[in-house]
Amino acid sequence: MKILFALGALCLLLGGCPRPPKPAQSPKFNAPAAFKLPEKIAEASYKGNREIYDALPVNAIDRDAYRKQLLKYLLLRAEKASAPNGKQDEKQMVKAFAEALTLYDPSEIHGTTITEEDLDALAAKMVRTFSARGDEMRVLLALAARISLHPKDDSLKQKFDQILKWVDRSQRLTHGAGFAGMKTIQILESVAQLWPSPFVNASLSKFYASRTKALAQLTRRDPRMRALRGAFPSLLQLGYRVARLYIRVDRPYEALSRLRKMKLGSAQDQTLLGLLESSVSPSATVEDQIRLAEHFERRDLDVALRICRAATRRFPDDAPGHACVGRLAGRKQLLYMAVRAEEEAVRLNPNSLPYTTALARQYLRRLFETIGRDHLVDAQAQLGKIEVYYAKAKKRFRKALEPSLGRAHFAIGHGYYNAGMIKKAIAAFRKSLSGVPSQDAYLQLAKIHFKRGQMKEALAEIDGAERVQIAQRQSPKRRKSAREAIYWKGRIWSLRGHVLGLGSDKAAAVQAHRKAILAWQELTRTGVDPSTQAEIHIRVGRSLYALGLRAEALNHFDRAIDAKPSRKETYAEIIAMLTTYGHLPEALDAFHRALGRQEVSEYLKSYCSFWVLGLARRAGVKADPLALAYLKRHGSKRWYGQLSGPVLGSRTFESLAKVTTDPGHLAELYYYWSDALVAKGNKAEAQKLWQRVVDSQRMAFFEYDMASHNLRHGPSKVQREPVDRR
Repeated sequence: MKILFALGALCLLLGGCPRPPKPAQSPKFNAPAAFKLPEKIAEASYKGNREIYDALPVNAIDRDAYRKQLLKYLLLRAEKASAPNGKQDEKQMVKAFAEALTLYDPSEIHGTTITEEDLDALAAKMVRTFSARGDEMRVLLALAARISLHPKDDSLKQKFDQILKWVDRSQRLTHGAGFAGMKTIQILESVAQLWPSPFVNASLSKFYASRTKALAQLTRRDPRMRALRGAFPSLLQLGYRVARLYIRVDRPYEALSRLRKMKLGSAQDQTLLGLLESSVSPSATVEDQIRLAEHFERRDLDVALRICRAATRRFPDDAPGHACVGRLAGRKQLLYMAVRAEEEAVRLNPNSLPYTTALARQYLRRLFETIGRDHLVDAQAQLGKIEVYYAKAKKRFRKALEPSLGRAHFAIGHGYYNAGMIKKAIAAFRKSLSGVPSQDAYLQLAKIHFKRGQMKEALAEIDGAERVQIAQRQSPKRRKSAREAIYWKGRIWSLRGHVLGLGSDKAAAVQAHRKAILAWQELTRTGVDPSTQAEIHIRVGRSLYALGLRAEALNHFDRAIDAKPSRKETYAEIIAMLTTYGHLPEALDAFHRALGRQEVSEYLKSYCSFWVLGLARRAGVKADPLALAYLKRHGSKRWYGQLSGPVLGSRTFESLAKVTTDPGHLAELYYYWSDALVAKGNKAEAQKLWQRVVDSQRMAFFEYDMASHNLRHGPSKVQREPVDRR
């Protein structure tokens, strides 16, 4: 099981760019984006294909065929999730249905007739499934889709209206007349985000008007409501809400027409009216549309992005429109669209440093995502292109682009590290250091040497990290905050303590751990967020354990969970540590807490089950019934589901080893096989398997650390009773 690693999120988005001068000649960008239509969409290829599809203009060639492929996959996924003879997963069914609806562009939903029998069948199933539970949102969403698919069926519209009236009546009876329309509008707005059909928009417009009228009457009668109106002026921004409905479906002229007929009471609505008039004027510029997008950006990023995409169609030669699309698409994590848009902005104005920098940042974000998906071959190809892009930019602007490529090399180094490609990881970390030296890269290299048992080399890398920390603290250009300096001090001394613990200078190791603990305590006093506090407790607990203070260490592990119970990494790190040192009662306690957290994935819970079951087997005590029940109930076709077979005894390790080819899977299999052999008293064969785990170089796996510990010290004796913490 991989140690969880989150690539540090870089603040890569620019706030805004002035309009650069146009190049002398710039070809039109009217042609639909070219793409290769896939033969079939599968789970592994869905995300990438969906990003390409979402970036296509509505008039792109073969877009309809592309949609059919994606729709076929999503409907199949929904069918599997709702199969009556299998494991039903209504959450996945709803997710697949929502993603299927958003395959249709809002302008298509509002302006064309849609016929899709399979989508209609799924919508009908949604209505049946969620009507019995009173889930108005999901029922109304499915009904809205069916109304578009059956425009002449008035019974569907009547049922839709009946549900809305029931919801509204319930709100008034429960909370009073002041809440009339409130929940109804919330539900309808959620529906409109996914399916903005004419019927849904008309229903929303009606409730907007009645809600605004009711609020206006209340504010005239009740002084308290007048104060509320002053504090929350958006409550009566009818113009904004109505305009949003029609801009979402690419009808700004209709939005303007409706606003002109309304009595706009708020200053914000008056501002919006002016922006709309400027943006649709025959003399409008791309900046007019960008200003309109910025007006919507804070409250509705989807609508803001649509405005900028519309700007690129109206002003295809103007780079600011494409840059706006790139920036907003990046905020929505639509990285394919963001890259395409930023590339066009740079093509139109190659002499703009802000546009060149913005594209570099989008390239890096896409690279980090690719690395996060373990697609290292693709990541290496992307990095090669990014290096060429950076070199050309440096030649053009005579200065290096920011952010530095050092983070990119560090990120791909971590990808190689996770994949057990240690030589490539070391080379990438070294390359990262050749750009901008960082504590991250030095400490990662130190960790590799530490795991190899190379104390001298590890300490040299730790010294490098300390030099960087001192230099950054003293440099006025790169001055770090006091809190960050303390954090790195804690990291450096923690790792130094663990490395020194391998050697004979135990006094130096003790001193290093004490310095680390003092640093973490100092960081806590500065005030940190719950997630960082959880990390601090784990690091302090590890140092205390190394100092022989087991009770105090275990207390910190408990406090780490309490600091932020939703932090899923905490459970894996703590249970792995407790498993390594044989603390069965404490491991079970942490495991049971993890089982109750929805944030902890099936993946994590499965591996934690393996660990506590292994401890119980080695201790010769009864297996935890919750761990057994979890593995039996959550059988999966994924690797960890297959691995549960030999762990539970329903399959032999030998039979699974014969059909397993992935090196990482084999490393895990060897560890759990060795754990079973230890329970049988066969330590000699177990030792051979531990060596195989270490030889796999899967240093990012918890199993690697456990196997390394067992090779150095032998397997820890399992403690059946909890540690006395009095």
